[in-house]
Amino acid sequence: MTLPLPKSSPFSDASQALRRQMWLAAGVAVAMLGVAALGARGYVDRGIGLAAGGFAALALALAAVLGWQARKQALADRELAGKREMIVTLTALLGRQDDATLERIAGTRGTQAEVARMLLDGRQPRP
Repeated sequence: MTLPLPKSSPFSDASQALRRQMWLAAGVAVAMLGVAALGARGYVDRGIGLAAGGFAALALALAAVLGWQARKQALADRELAGKREMIVTLTALLGRQDDATLERIAGTRGTQAEVARMLLDGRQPRP
């Protein structure tokens, strides 16, 4: 049973799932390393110990790949959240500008121009 992360978690559902899978793979690797150690000491058959060692290596590699993917997803989530915050801030700042200034800004490139175009579109009268 996994405990859900609090709602204020900065990680998306996809990132959380990858992190859970990573820790599960790491746990399996530790268990397999334990069986491999038992095989090295002669408590279990040597072949089982060798197989467990191989599975431990595979599980560690899987945990590393899943951790890398979770990190990549977390960075993408953080970038998206930052872009959303920037758009809200720019909307608040540019919302006070007159149409001529917004048209001048909309003629440029970048996020400021996108926000200026959105504000100009929002100010157009609807039929």
